[in-house]
Amino acid sequence: WYKKWEDIFPLNILISLQQYEKKKKKIQKIQANLRKQSMGGRLIVPEKAPEIVVLIIGESATSTLCCMLGNKKKTTPNLDVTTNLIAFSDVVGLSVATRSAVPGVLSNRPVLRPDDFIDLNAESSLIKAFSEAGFHTHWFSNQSPFGKFDTPIAIYAREAEDVRFLNPSDFKFKGSFDEVLLNPLRSVLKTPGRHLIVLHMLGSHFEYSMRYPDEFNKFKSVAGAKIVEKNQKEEAVSNSYNNSILYTDYILSKVIEIVDSQKKPSLGAYFSDHGSDVPNEACPYLENTRAGAAAFRVPVFFWFSELMKNKHLTQWNKLSNNKNSPYTTRAMLSTLYDLADVSVSSGLPQESFLLKPDIIKFPRNVVVNSKFVNYNVAELKNSCIISAK
Repeated sequence: WYKKWEDIFPLNILISLQQYEKKKKKIQKIQANLRKQSMGGRLIVPEKAPEIVVLIIGESATSTLCCMLGNKKKTTPNLDVTTNLIAFSDVVGLSVATRSAVPGVLSNRPVLRPDDFIDLNAESSLIKAFSEAGFHTHWFSNQSPFGKFDTPIAIYAREAEDVRFLNPSDFKFKGSFDEVLLNPLRSVLKTPGRHLIVLHMLGSHFEYSMRYPDEFNKFKSVAGAKIVEKNQKEEAVSNSYNNSILYTDYILSKVIEIVDSQKKPSLGAYFSDHGSDVPNEACPYLENTRAGAAAFRVPVFFWFSELMKNKHLTQWNKLSNNKNSPYTTRAMLSTLYDLADVSVSSGLPQESFLLKPDIIKFPRNVVVNSKFVNYNVAELKNSCIISAK
């Protein structure tokens, strides 16, 4: 009945509170169940396992605008020249909403599925598995601190021993830049032991012009100025977005530099939760949207330190051979377990960047308006609007 009144003031406030309380109770029940769970995480051959694993979760980065994946503009000058890095060119996110796109990468049975279904029998994440396997676990986030209390991503963040939400602002405001993640990373790496560190970036979250310092305004965004002409508006949004990717490139290269300086067997992995449709690209949008193929197409890469590469040359070669094959971000979970030499007692997704994909047997299903859609079929119908129809 409440759907008839959810847009009518003041009943909508009461309805929102009621729905919030219902969801809050569900989340609390899920958290209690997760605390009781064991993933059975263990190192298979400790001598093979990396000492440092850094998983970087990007925000709103689309692979169509990353230079290292084909964009004509020089948006990733640092990653373009980074050694021991393999970038995947054909990966799609599970949905175009952060809260439903990320949990399915972290857990085989996530708290919130991509179709917004809350799973009361959800499974713990790779964070708990790595902890059981002997890693010190850390989650550093530049996303909103309000997420600490009630988002499905924060539920998994709290499985880490060391949790820090570093942005005092909401994404609607400027807040802190992603470089705020670097000093905690440096500090953790000075401590002994194996470490799993998750860095959750604010990346290219709209409004793009608020996501980078002035020195990264290379593409001359005119954000804040009075824009009259349609093409001026398109260019302003597009340039701001390219600047945000340029800044993300800088942050990612600094993370790699910091980890590499440790001279240990180390693994870095990056994926963006989803992308964004930006003006001046293939589809005629005046502003940013999340409707078309670009909103699902995301950059993914793996970086190995020299010692890691020497220990895992077979896996390195498999990744390199598969870099142009079609995947979803769900492939990250099995891949990280495999590369870190961590086993778990529960099952894992069939999809892995170490295996050749079979999109006939396992289609690339993504979610549009809470419905699962075969991405490849939908893209062929209309790449500007990925639809369930």
